[in-house]
Amino acid sequence: MKNLFLSNSHVQKELRMQLPIALRTLRVNAGLKQETVAEFLQISRPTYSYYEIGTTAPNVFTLYLLCQFYDVPIDAFFLPGAVKSLHPGQVRVRKYLKAPLPEKEAG
Repeated sequence: MKNLFLSNSHVQKELRMQLPIALRTLRVNAGLKQETVAEFLQISRPTYSYYEIGTTAPNVFTLYLLCQFYDVPIDAFFLPGAVKSLHPGQVRVRKYLKAPLPEKEAG
């Protein structure tokens, strides 16, 4: 009988591959530049670019902000095909780009 459970390393690899795809797809479908998203997150454009190419991953707080920004649930970043099914114009960006962000907690 075939093993129906995926190994932990396989799941981690899939998640690492899905997140950059989702980030880029949401941004492009919303018609935004990397600079715009980076400004909202209060990070540099190169840092955001690293998220989209998979060099680094955003922390939990940044993922939370991205969920708020794109008005999507967190699983949209990790479920294969979840954001690919959204067409341009279906991605809604919250209208508070200039609103203050929640303060990051000192860790």
